[in-house]
Amino acid sequence: MGRTKKRYLYIAALLMLSLLFAGTFRTMNVKADEAVEIYTYEDLLQLGRNPEGSFKLMADIDCSSQIWTPIDFRGTLDGNNHAILNLKVNGCGATRTSTYDGNMVQYDTYFSGFFNILKNANVSNLKFLGVDVNVDTGNPCFAGSIAGMMENSTISNCMVEGQVKVSTNAKCFGTGGFAGYGYGRIENSDANVTLICIDEDVDYKEEQFMGGAYAAGYIDLVNNHISIKGYDTDHGYVHDGGLVGMYIFYPEDNGQYGTMTGNAVDGFITFYEDNEDRRAYCEAFIGEIMNWNFEKDDFNEDNFYRDELFFDDFYDWDTDTYLVLQPHSCDEPNMESRVVASTETEYGYTEYTCTNCDYSYRTAYTALTTNPQPEPQLTPEEEASRAEPSPAPAKKGINKVLITILAIIAVLVIAFVILLIVRTQQRKKREKLRAMRRAKALEARRTQGENRGRNNNPPKE
Repeated sequence: MGRTKKRYLYIAALLMLSLLFAGTFRTMNVKADEAVEIYTYEDLLQLGRNPEGSFKLMADIDCSSQIWTPIDFRGTLDGNNHAILNLKVNGCGATRTSTYDGNMVQYDTYFSGFFNILKNANVSNLKFLGVDVNVDTGNPCFAGSIAGMMENSTISNCMVEGQVKVSTNAKCFGTGGFAGYGYGRIENSDANVTLICIDEDVDYKEEQFMGGAYAAGYIDLVNNHISIKGYDTDHGYVHDGGLVGMYIFYPEDNGQYGTMTGNAVDGFITFYEDNEDRRAYCEAFIGEIMNWNFEKDDFNEDNFYRDELFFDDFYDWDTDTYLVLQPHSCDEPNMESRVVASTETEYGYTEYTCTNCDYSYRTAYTALTTNPQPEPQLTPEEEASRAEPSPAPAKKGINKVLITILAIIAVLVIAFVILLIVRTQQRKKREKLRAMRRAKALEARRTQGENRGRNNNPPKE
């Protein structure tokens, strides 16, 4: 093998070793710094920039001055028992996927919620207080407080409080307390939600879904508590439930065996189904069951009221108009406000109550008094006036840029050492070969000398 080929092999070996070391170093770094810590609203935006990452809330985060755009997420979010406050969403995420109705008709569907599509993800130990998801769209849409769509994901030890509303003239839509549509698992979580579905097309008989936990799909539900106030204005087919609007597998023969146990439901759903071919599915747990392949036991409890309206109740002959069901329909609303301050253990809020009826709602939640306070933002003049600006509060973990630089330096040093060792070994090998050649040459000359001596002095007879 020539020297050039050997040199190429050595270089390839060095590159392989360097890459192996860099990968190992990166893996060690990821394990050492598994969760990115979230302190502010700006930090929260990192979930969309790194959707496969691992994140951990370190403080309550107030979103009241922002309009949130639903994001796709495939990572891990640990709320660390903190809260996202006053989340406002008024649109859908960019990514669409398929949903199905009870006839397995497929719809190209949009989604809304904190997450757009939650795929192979885990969300835990997180509170959402003062949720306001309000979508008006002409597209098929499912909305939930935490996720519009769940795909093989888990929500555990979470709490949501607020309102989810979808108004549309589309052929398929729905609202859910935690999620809109999908499959996965929701466990040990609480929802206190107002759900609103408004069908704006009085002619087309669309498919509508509502559920205190989720609207449709086959998400496992274990040890959850749901408090629901549901309002469904519908000119098509109603599928409403205190837990689930419709339990349905897709594809139909996927072999899933689900579970729905240890759940409690309180509240009501008031609705009408303006449809001669009435189905009017509305039950305490599941509105309509398309697949019975799941565990359901006596540990599910309910204090649920099914409030169905009929034609004379929701249609005005004089004005030729249909009633739109919403939480507050007082003819002479008079709202009074009451501010409740936060404490070390209880979140603050502002409560509005109508003095002419019993309608009330809470908004403008405030963080716990023990919530970590961000450093105040300084003006450029204040920054310039400081002789020695104080550093920003350090977060756990080593700066990633510094780690990258150190990793590159380490790889270069190791490559240099390996190259030095290889060259030293090559030099020793060459010296050994030269010594062997010299020894052979000396032996050859000595043998030749002896042969010449014998030829010049033949033996005497």
